[in-house]
Amino acid sequence: MKKTIRPSAGIGLLVTALAVGPVQAGKNVSPAPSPVVPVAPLGLYVGAGLVANLFSRDCPCGDGSRIHDNDYGGVFRLGYNWSRYLGFEGRLIYAPWEKDFMDFLYGGLYLKPQMEVGDHVVFYGLLGYGRNHLSCDCPGHPHHTHDVWAPAAGVGAEYFFDGTRYDGKRQGWSIWADVVNTMYDKGSDNFRNNVVSAGVNYHF
Repeated sequence: MKKTIRPSAGIGLLVTALAVGPVQAGKNVSPAPSPVVPVAPLGLYVGAGLVANLFSRDCPCGDGSRIHDNDYGGVFRLGYNWSRYLGFEGRLIYAPWEKDFMDFLYGGLYLKPQMEVGDHVVFYGLLGYGRNHLSCDCPGHPHHTHDVWAPAAGVGAEYFFDGTRYDGKRQGWSIWADVVNTMYDKGSDNFRNNVVSAGVNYHF
């Protein structure tokens, strides 16, 4: 009688272990983590900064000398990096501070060739066209304005705090500085203008 009971009890324990074991084991298995897919940068960026505007023109006195007016203000930038080698940018500049005789307002569009140096630094050029609006209060002359459309060209550098990139595009904050000539020997008085600027960008 004992020989019959022992195998039956063993079989019952085996069946119970097989039924309960997988259930208990399943409770301790953590789900596999989902892979993190990086969000690709858009290439779009915005920026702002301060400018020093350096203007000169032939002196109305007719002696061949030039007069100068250095004024200061701000710049707003909106751009798009097509790739690590090429971008497009628009700028709006207003420089009314510390003027001698002229307020300066400017808007321009640029093609922006770029060259990366290491993971953080980009050198770039600016080739474009823009409108120079000069609001003048010259001594001995009534208030008058000039609107001068002219080619523009410049060079600059940008430093990215985040050195990573995705297909040549970046995200996050950067700082930049550049100089742009917005007109050269334009009009009968040979207007010339250079803008030195520096500021911050945020790349989306």
